[in-house]
Amino acid sequence: MSGSKLLLILGSGFSKAVFPDIMPTVKELAPCLEAEEALRQEPYKHLVGDPELLLTYLSLAQPWKTPAEALNDEALFIKVANRLADYIARCEDAAFKHSVPGWASDLVQSLHEQRVPVISLNYDTIIERLLKRSDSEASTRDGWPHERDLYGLPLSPLGLRESGANQPQEIETSRLIKLHGSINWFYSGAEGWPGEQVYFRPVDTDSPLQDGRGPSSASHQQHTRLVKDKIPLIIPPVAEKSRFYSTRTIRILWSDARKE
Repeated sequence: MSGSKLLLILGSGFSKAVFPDIMPTVKELAPCLEAEEALRQEPYKHLVGDPELLLTYLSLAQPWKTPAEALNDEALFIKVANRLADYIARCEDAAFKHSVPGWASDLVQSLHEQRVPVISLNYDTIIERLLKRSDSEASTRDGWPHERDLYGLPLSPLGLRESGANQPQEIETSRLIKLHGSINWFYSGAEGWPGEQVYFRPVDTDSPLQDGRGPSSASHQQHTRLVKDKIPLIIPPVAEKSRFYSTRTIRILWSDARKE
């Protein structure tokens, strides 16, 4: 962990500040869920306006739910997680077609240079993408951190599901502690997954819709194949996260945040 006395905690207001007219706050995610027919019915229609509350309800095995209702809610949770991840990815795709404020680029570079740890409550990859853009704008720089350095977790790049390990040299940088998961982190969606490997898709373009895919149709096919049995790791922002805490990887996130 960094020995810095500084600590930055980010919520959705940060992404909104970087791209005010494009990136949504949590409440502004609601419209993308209203197209799901099941969410317009009871008992969900009064929850859909608050994605946090909806995710909470769907993820918890409440005692009043019948077994059939609990299984239905698990299925809906997966649908909602996919829909939210897709919507956020499309927002990011649109956002990075615009210029990035100078203060945002300066902030990311300063975080790296001062090794300032960052606790993020966001699902998006704005920080990662700003870091990637800083790298491309300073091509003479020797060694620049990537997601593996930022996350500091035993996450595997998606590409390693089909190829051997060839890890790049580690670069010391700030630490990005994403307590609620990320749209570029993937797992099976299973309720009990204590030893499951969590994968991440490297941020290597200006758009999450193109990351890891490359320009060829073969690259697109490979990307589709690699995530075919996975869903985005989206953790509801609630105190009761038992189904997610069963894996040590996620527990490490919160342990590290506590240390910072």
